[in-house]
Amino acid sequence: LEQQYQQASAALKLAQIEAKPQPVISLGYVNTRETAPQETSQQQRIAVGLSVPLPSFKSTAAVIQAQQAMQQINQQQASQQRQILAQQQQYDQLAQQTLAQQYQQLTRQQLPLAQQIQQKILQGFAAGKFGVMEVQQATRDYQQLQREQLEVLRQAWQLSFARQALALGLTQSDIN
Repeated sequence: LEQQYQQASAALKLAQIEAKPQPVISLGYVNTRETAPQETSQQQRIAVGLSVPLPSFKSTAAVIQAQQAMQQINQQQASQQRQILAQQQQYDQLAQQTLAQQYQQLTRQQLPLAQQIQQKILQGFAAGKFGVMEVQQATRDYQQLQREQLEVLRQAWQLSFARQALALGLTQSDIN
């Protein structure tokens, strides 16, 4: 959008310059001969000419107005794009904070607790208080929390890459 804005701005300036009449000065040398019945004379003169085009014959006002309208549209689009980009950055920052909180909760609370439960059930199984089904369920729960932790970590990295790409001016399709 920034490039489109610059192109529209350059086209507008060019149209404004072309709209101004550009006078042309010409300089020349004129050699004339006159033949009269009794004598022949030769005259030499320097000729200077000035040509000023009339702007009323050249319809550039419509071109200038169209260029100005295009420039205004490009400015509005660039402004909207900057607003969207700022909103996206705020949303991404909030999402990254949320993912960090989830990861910390999984790492500090849920995983250690699930591991302790699994160990207790294994001890109870060894003592004959729990069956195989309870051991399998505790192991599945612990593994599920590990998968959730890895998924949260993957999402955080992906979001981090997207934020960096956005800061560099790349789109999500450029990353993929």
